[in-house]
Amino acid sequence: MARAPINPLTLTWAREVSHMATDELARAVGVKPPKVNEFESGEALPTFRQLTLLATKLDRPLGFFFAPPPSVPDVPGTADFRGRAHGPHATLPDIHPVS
Repeated sequence: MARAPINPLTLTWAREVSHMATDELARAVGVKPPKVNEFESGEALPTFRQLTLLATKLDRPLGFFFAPPPSVPDVPGTADFRGRAHGPHATLPDIHPVS
């Protein structure tokens, strides 16, 4: 069976940036969590089928896993839509029922 010579640091980076647990990724690939740990440590290489499943679950192109990990996350932070106590949009305008 052909194995994909991925960069294990890139796999770890992609999983962590996605805030995904090892067991969740393992379920998506159809392996046990220790196998994902082996992929991330470089002790084992995934098959090309496993790599395809990894890439799909992590929403990355296949080629991404052959390069070094990026230096900064490419996933935007979560937007904060909570209201602010001060500022021009601190409160909603008063709405009066039409009589």
